[in-house]
Amino acid sequence: MDSCGHEYRTGWALLATGALIASLLAVGATPAAAIDEDSKPDHPAGATACLGPALADAGFTDTGGLGAEADINCLAYYGITTGKTADTFDPGSNVTRSQMALFLYRAAGLMGVDLMGGDMMASYGDIADQGPERSNAITALARNGILTGRSSMAFEPNADITRAEMAVALVALLDKTPGVALSKPTMGANAGLYVLGAAPGALPNDSFTDARRQTPRHIDNAISAAYELGITTGRPAGSDTFAPHDPVPRKNMASFIVRALAHSNLRPAGLTAQVSDTTITVSVRDASFAPVINQTVDAFRAAVAFESKAFKDDGTCSSRTFPFEGAPTKCQIDGADPVTQSDGNVELTLDGAVGDGQTVWIWAGDLGDKVSSSTDLVEVSIEKGAATPPPVSAAVLSTDLPKQPNAATPTDVTRAKFGATVTITIQLQGDPDGSGPLGNVNTVPTAGQDPPKYTVAVRRFDGTDNTGTLHSRLEDQTVTIGADGSGSFTITGIDTDPRNRGQTQAVEYTVTAGTGAIAATGSPGLVIFSDEAPAVTYVTVKGNGPQVAPGAGGAAGNRVTVTVLDQFGSPVSNAPVVLKSNNPVDRANNDNDGADIRTRALNTRASGSVTFGYSYTGGASRETLVAMWDGYLPEIDQDGDGDLTDDGDRAAVGTSGTAAVAADGTYACQDSGAAGADVCGDTTVDWVNASQAESGSTLSVLSIDVDNDQIVVDLATGGAVTPTSVNYDGGDYFTIVSSASGSAVSSPAGLADFEAAVVADLEAAAGTTASDQPTLTWTSYVHDDVADIATFTLTLGGSR
Repeated sequence: MDSCGHEYRTGWALLATGALIASLLAVGATPAAAIDEDSKPDHPAGATACLGPALADAGFTDTGGLGAEADINCLAYYGITTGKTADTFDPGSNVTRSQMALFLYRAAGLMGVDLMGGDMMASYGDIADQGPERSNAITALARNGILTGRSSMAFEPNADITRAEMAVALVALLDKTPGVALSKPTMGANAGLYVLGAAPGALPNDSFTDARRQTPRHIDNAISAAYELGITTGRPAGSDTFAPHDPVPRKNMASFIVRALAHSNLRPAGLTAQVSDTTITVSVRDASFAPVINQTVDAFRAAVAFESKAFKDDGTCSSRTFPFEGAPTKCQIDGADPVTQSDGNVELTLDGAVGDGQTVWIWAGDLGDKVSSSTDLVEVSIEKGAATPPPVSAAVLSTDLPKQPNAATPTDVTRAKFGATVTITIQLQGDPDGSGPLGNVNTVPTAGQDPPKYTVAVRRFDGTDNTGTLHSRLEDQTVTIGADGSGSFTITGIDTDPRNRGQTQAVEYTVTAGTGAIAATGSPGLVIFSDEAPAVTYVTVKGNGPQVAPGAGGAAGNRVTVTVLDQFGSPVSNAPVVLKSNNPVDRANNDNDGADIRTRALNTRASGSVTFGYSYTGGASRETLVAMWDGYLPEIDQDGDGDLTDDGDRAAVGTSGTAAVAADGTYACQDSGAAGADVCGDTTVDWVNASQAESGSTLSVLSIDVDNDQIVVDLATGGAVTPTSVNYDGGDYFTIVSSASGSAVSSPAGLADFEAAVVADLEAAAGTTASDQPTLTWTSYVHDDVADIATFTLTLGGSR
């Protein structure tokens, strides 16, 4: 924020040779490190006085584009400056000593500094022509030792203030500001010098090389304290020099004072809030900036991803919002809400995981008030990663190979092309609440310990696995986990025989835990490199979640997207695919309930995808959709009968492969012969009826639709699946129970945690038996009352 200026020295700054030598010897007795690129202020302010209305445009026409514009506007808001004229600030001119006295005097009153007393002599013969306001300011500051004269009789009001004088004055002002951890001992080795932090405190541990060389010890000490408090940097900014005798431009003065204000309890009028990690400090002030005591405040939150859905059209809170600290109600002032203390502040700390970030709204009111479209809300954000990271419990390997799209649990493709470089990442993970059901999240190394290290061994084999001929072994390498909890290494496929098309090479990587590390999951891993011709390898189907069953005589539409990829994860265009249902309409046999899907194939676009639309008639059921790419046939329905499940289609070209869907939803994707092969993919569609039952007992969970706050359960206890939807919201209560122990293992902090637990357990149960599926129980459920508070209990499947 500082700008460069010419060399300027005052009579005050010139020292006799003997005094200079004495000061240098005194300074050298308590050495401090010179400021360098690794230095940083040790005691910066954790908050600011310049936020909300204090940042409003003050109307100065000559401050636009300055880095200090916001600071200038803030000083004007508080009345510390009024500008050179009504619409100009004159940011480049130097600040005189009398101007600085006036700014400091006004700031002192706002910061809670009492200047009525003082025990220092202050009788200057050169301030009579400064006017009563400046004369009073100079006298009050001098009597309190904040800004003194350049001699016992002269203040030199019209001289430019120097950077050293500015630093001394601001630190002296903070020394008298309530709540600032700054003091000046009167006895002992540090007598007369500023110490920082709680008692017994310590001298500033950073210094500027020129201030140490050119100024007395107490002034050098104050300059270093100003740096440690985050008030000033060097000149030029970021350097180890301070230029103590240079003047102070008005724009820099604004920044220096604003940074000093941040250490005080000064806040704008009204309600403001600011965030530190997961704690929000809420401040309430009256029109004179005095603290307002015993004001009730309420806070509610929403995940960042859902902040646009936090309010209904009438301005009231939606089900996507939650109480901030686990309070019993949200969006309403009640007896459980906190009140401001004697300093006009109250601290709110997030109870629960931050997730991908939280948006928080704070407001003030009287008991019984509720949030509406007319409520004045203050909005702040808690960023992802703000919460204390969970301890490391796993190290997971992953590659940057393309993933199979639309799959329930995406996995890597099977091949990479020769010459490609694949990056493998080691990511530390931890369980956020130690319960297990919520799954691990990315975390970082334990603070204060050396970063974990891993040894990576890489071997190359001819063929498609590690049983072929060992081609080569690379030198072991070390991967050090960074501050973000991850580290990476790369492997490359080398074509040893470019003339031999169809060659494959398996590259195996083994990751071994070293000092301070935990064993890596997924080691050893394997990447297969190849120069094979592209071939259809993946067919995946993506639906749109649960669909409302139309009921008898009704019809509903649905759409799914089919994607075709080759073995390298690249899209395959112009690939014919057909979509089939396990419950097709069969009008020939008077069966009009089910899916009515076109029988002809559709070709994929350049993206490798194509969308199928179809209509569905009937009631609640679980439908299986199968998409098939036929490696034999340019058209699927070769015999022209409109039926894709018989062997006549294959017989038309002399093959015997089949791809059929049975009534129970199972299917076979078979092929024979050398001409090609079928590749299939499937998905399920839950055609649901909404539950109206007040309670439900131990029903299997089929799926969850987090976008619409809906869980789908199987209402049938045997026979055909009967999908039924149950809606939930942030006002409900959630519990997760271990099937193995029968006891509660987690009380999720909110809706997002509950949803994460359902998703994680459904993934764990994928492909297992019905007895291994999670189940849901609910009570006090009123399906048509959004204000109802229901209780949901998720019981984990199997032995979980």
